[in-house]
Parts: sequence; C-alpha cells; structure tokens
Amino acid sequence: MNSPLVSIIVAAKNAERFLSQALDSIFAQSYQNFEVLLINGGSTDRTLEIGKLYKNIQIIEQQNKGIANAYNLGISNAKGELVAFLSSDDIWKPNKLAVQVSFLINHPEIALTTAHAEFFLEAESQIPAGFRKDLLIGSHPAHIMETLVTRKEVFKQVGLFNEGFFISEDIDWFARAKDLQIPFALMPETLLSKRVHDKNTSLKDKTNKDLLLALRKSIERKKNS
Repeated sequence: MNSPLVSIIVAAKNAERFLSQALDSIFAQSYQNFEVLLINGGSTDRTLEIGKLYKNIQIIEQQNKGIANAYNLGISNAKGELVAFLSSDDIWKPNKLAVQVSFLINHPEIALTTAHAEFFLEAESQIPAGFRKDLLIGSHPAHIMETLVTRKEVFKQVGLFNEGFFISEDIDWFARAKDLQIPFALMPETLLSKRVHDKNTSLKDKTNKDLLLALRKSIERKKNS
C-alpha cells in the first residue's frame, strides 16, 4: 500500500508546559512516515530547547506574526503529500494518522478529513469563560486544525490562512473550503484529546469578533458566486 509522507505542522510560542506531551503523541503514532515542522514563534521559555531533544524535527523560526502566519510558513516548507496540524497543548491518539491516511488512500475523491475529539480539563485549571461545559462529556465532531489531515494540493484551491485573523483563521479556512465544495469526510473515531486550560488561545476575547468576520466573508462569497 502507498505510504504518503505526512507533514505535521506544530506552531509553538512559549509552549514548554505541554509541548513534550504533544510531540510524544506524534512520535507514538502507528503510522510513521511523517516529518515534523516545529514553528517557533519567538519563544522566550524552553520551547526551543524541548524541540531540539527530538530527532527528525525541523525547527523553523518565526518572527511572532501569529498563528495563521505560522501555519502558512509550515505549509510552504512542507514536503509531504499530506498535511496535518497539532497544537502544542493537545494530544493525538496513537492511531490518528493511520486512520486518516488510510481513508485518504482508499478514497482518492476525498480531499480532506477531520475526526471526533474529546475535551479534557487540565488539572487545577478553571473552565475558561465562554467554554461549553457539555464538551467535557463524551466525544464530539471536530472540524478543527488538530483533527485535519488534508492533501497538500487543497491549499492551492482554497488558499492559505488569512493572516488578518487573530484567532479564527481556521474557521475562515474551513468556511472557504466548504464554499468551494471541497470533498471532505468526518472520521467516526475519536482521534484527538483537546486540552482545556486557562491559557487556551482559542478562547481569547477576540475570537467572537473574528468568527463574525469569517462568517461575513462566507456570505459575501456566496453572494458573488
């Protein structure tokens, strides 16, 4: 069976608290044909030191230009036929890549896949304001970066991430893919453990503003199509 190379992009800024757990979950994958691109966003803690402890990691320095720029930098350096993403504070299940890569191999008509995720509250952390507490029970469909495995060529169709977004660059990208009717599939398996803690960037105040902007842009695209 074909075993395509997967480029895994990990954006990290001052991520020493959880980075080792995230990277360990990558190297524990049952599917092993991958490269890891660690995008270091000007960290001042031990992020860079931790990254250098792992073999076969390409560390790319980024001048603190935000998460969308980090993703785009990773994509531009990716050598793989497939591209995946993992946040520095989340954890993949060991069969994550195997499930999604196998699906893409067996379904060439599908361009991108996502999966279910379970959310867990970090010990001694408070539930962040605005977080839905029901997400901490069971697993849920998650169309987010950490579950995404996509063919790299999709970025030629959808484009890269909009660097004008502070947080919701992923929502904007998924909306563009949906508006273009890019074929996708949701895996029934739970393949991601997403950590909830008081420093979650995705729960910052600006998220709602960026979300509304992403939705507004989608509506505009549909009107102009």
